[in-house]
Amino acid sequence: MVERTIIGHWIWEIETLPKFWIKATRTYDEIWAPTDILQKCFAKNLRKFSGPIKVVPYSIASEPFPLVDKQHRAAIRADHGISISSFVAGYSFSVDSNYYRKNPEDAVRAFFAAFPVRGTEQLLLRCNDLNHRPFERKMLESVIGGDPRVQIFDSSNRISIADFYSLIDVYVSPSRSEGYGLNLVEASQCGLPVITGGWNLAAEVRDLPGLVEVPFTLIPLKDPQGHYADLTGAVWSAPDISALAQAICRSKELRFSA
Repeated sequence: MVERTIIGHWIWEIETLPKFWIKATRTYDEIWAPTDILQKCFAKNLRKFSGPIKVVPYSIASEPFPLVDKQHRAAIRADHGISISSFVAGYSFSVDSNYYRKNPEDAVRAFFAAFPVRGTEQLLLRCNDLNHRPFERKMLESVIGGDPRVQIFDSSNRISIADFYSLIDVYVSPSRSEGYGLNLVEASQCGLPVITGGWNLAAEVRDLPGLVEVPFTLIPLKDPQGHYADLTGAVWSAPDISALAQAICRSKELRFSA
């Protein structure tokens, strides 16, 4: 008999689990979840699992992202032709983590609602794998409509996440669901205000300094990408675009009143 403990450290973002995950529990002695919310989700969906389901949080405080340095911000903005006096919102996401969950189109819609008249404000979208999903890229570009205020960083013009945080004044996440939301934590550690929907946020994320939660509506989960094809009756959130826009405007006011 092999004496070992097999632990499943599961990352998830929906309140319903795929059926094959339920079957897979027979392989594990323990299941670890990174947040209390996920621990409760696993306990609810895995009633037949006899092993412990523990919360083992991320060690986000051990090596935090450094505060954005003003001199570095000036330099990186100069490199990208962005004035230090311009107000810049940003969102970083991955289409392989599901385009429809990450919901970048609503970041664009909220930005346009915040600034309907073209000025010096900019929205930066960072997605290194956007070219993996040509159809979704065209959808995003259609929403952008050629507006020069919106710039995409992809595999052809990569930017590190640290430099990305240095470019922007506020991090805006219209994600429909997050198992944790590491970018929210990183951006806050950098000293940026963070705007996001308030559904199922982990307690340590909700307590981040500078975090602004906006209202949301729960809607049926629809995923043409197929990541959640095994789910029945699942929901996720639709952050209020008007509230996102208002929070972005408020962030600009605070930035220039400082």
